[in-house]
Amino acid sequence: MDKQLSIEGSCNGLLCLSQGRTPNLILTLFNPCTGSISRTAPTENTSKLGRWILYGFGYDTLHDKYKFVMCSGYNHPLRDDDKMVKCGAKVCTFDANPSWKEVDRPKFPYYTIGNNHGKFFRDTLNWLMFDPTKDVADGFLMKHREWFILTFDLETESFGRLCLPVRENNGADVDLPILEVLKNCLYVSFHHDLYNLPHCLKGMLLAWENGFREVICETDNIEVYMIAHKVQDIGTGLNLDLTSKIRDLLHRNWWIEIRLIQRTANCVADAMAKTAARHHYPHMEWLQSWSDLIPVLRQDLSPL
Repeated sequence: MDKQLSIEGSCNGLLCLSQGRTPNLILTLFNPCTGSISRTAPTENTSKLGRWILYGFGYDTLHDKYKFVMCSGYNHPLRDDDKMVKCGAKVCTFDANPSWKEVDRPKFPYYTIGNNHGKFFRDTLNWLMFDPTKDVADGFLMKHREWFILTFDLETESFGRLCLPVRENNGADVDLPILEVLKNCLYVSFHHDLYNLPHCLKGMLLAWENGFREVICETDNIEVYMIAHKVQDIGTGLNLDLTSKIRDLLHRNWWIEIRLIQRTANCVADAMAKTAARHHYPHMEWLQSWSDLIPVLRQDLSPL
């Protein structure tokens, strides 16, 4: 293949390839199993898109068409820089004669510092965004930020937004969330739970050293689950070292399964862990019944 080709996305085994520099791309669909290649689709009139682009590739089930979407990576009314208020959107539909068309852009403010590649999920493309008009900062420290999911419906070719719970940071800087598709669900998670990595490693080592060779490990921490299943990688340093050790353990000669469970179905363990964490205890032992645990235990036993 041409060395200048780039992979812009994949869906149902098809690769969306591009030539050129964003936003002036020439797109092609490639089937690596059959070797077939679609007709090319060069972009036109991309001046409204600005320099930084959101993009995504997915499948429109209703119309049985593959589509590629490009949209401005920001709509920031608080900035005087003219580049920051340029906002446009275009869709390429792949059929016998692939073609581009402009679609209505998002009308609400949005901005992101995360991944500009949309996650395909159930006929939609999705990106993590925040509303820059609602940021609350204390000097260089961001205390409040409202994140949401910018979603594009491939059937109706329209943008929308899914609101997320508002997180107050209590003086701590804002965590950078991640968006993933996992177990046929769209997940949003924050990196603040990675303190569970050492405990996960310790538990797995304990099982291995005590001769257990068939182990089920349940966790309500989505980051630990995604790291174990290679859905997510963690930068450098200590977290990278812990991740490597966990994956090394998973490849030893034993049967071990990491299962993700709902935190609402694991209330007792969650309450005990948070109590120990609040007191900064590495180990905490209850010598008598803990009255506060009774309602939490009932919550675990109740049907979901």
